[in-house]
Amino acid sequence: MKNKLNKFIPLAIKAVESELLEDDNKISSEYNGYISSFGASLVQSGLLPTLAFYANKKSNSQKDRTKLLKVIYMIIHHDKELD
Repeated sequence: MKNKLNKFIPLAIKAVESELLEDDNKISSEYNGYISSFGASLVQSGLLPTLAFYANKKSNSQKDRTKLLKVIYMIIHHDKELD
């Protein structure tokens, strides 16, 4: 199980670097908050409501929350290529 999880780390780093890094090579504090609340939302609300919330492009959020979903998709998509 540990080896399976370890293969996600390089994929996650690449996905985050390509989508979430700002010009100063840091992740915005807003994204740190979105990442933290994503897991809690999954547990409390379930998958579909969480995805609907993060996919809403008309929200008044400071940063584009859909980028977080894109990062997750990139990790999952590349994982299928590794199998």
